[in-house]
Amino acid sequence: MNGLFQCIYMGIAWCIYLLPWSLLVFGLYRWRKWKRFRTHWMVAPSAAFFVLLLVILLIEPPTATNRFRSMARIELPATASDLHYSFSGGGLADYGDEYYFKCRPEDVQKLIEGMKLSLDASYKGPGSYTIINGLPGCPDPESWAGSVQYRRDEKLWFYYLLTNQGKNEVYIYIGCI
Repeated sequence: MNGLFQCIYMGIAWCIYLLPWSLLVFGLYRWRKWKRFRTHWMVAPSAAFFVLLLVILLIEPPTATNRFRSMARIELPATASDLHYSFSGGGLADYGDEYYFKCRPEDVQKLIEGMKLSLDASYKGPGSYTIINGLPGCPDPESWAGSVQYRRDEKLWFYYLLTNQGKNEVYIYIGCI
């Protein structure tokens, strides 16, 4: 279903951006009676966009640390170890990034303050509803006795941070609707 919607939106974008460009190039070539490079000029916007995407991927590849910095607007702690992550969505689909890592309790506190999170009053510990499900190969957050969850909602974005009682293991979920 997601692919179908993306095809529809891309088709609309093609009609808005590329169709007028192609008609302009075609009209100029007929009016001026040019014979060469018409196909090259029609494909030029697509090729330029493709090159731009490649440059962006080379400058800032979508690694876990880069994506975390972009989504959370804060750096991943330097002491973060055992990093696991799962990315979903992007493009026209809703984002949903989940991270697990271990770090020092001071760094967890810096994350909470830097991401402007507040204590989630609706979370009552293991067994309570949380959007964080856990990642394969990582500890189950349901097994964390004394766990604490922080959150922030901002327009269409939402941020969750779930930490164990010692504040040395962290799950973070960042998403949009």
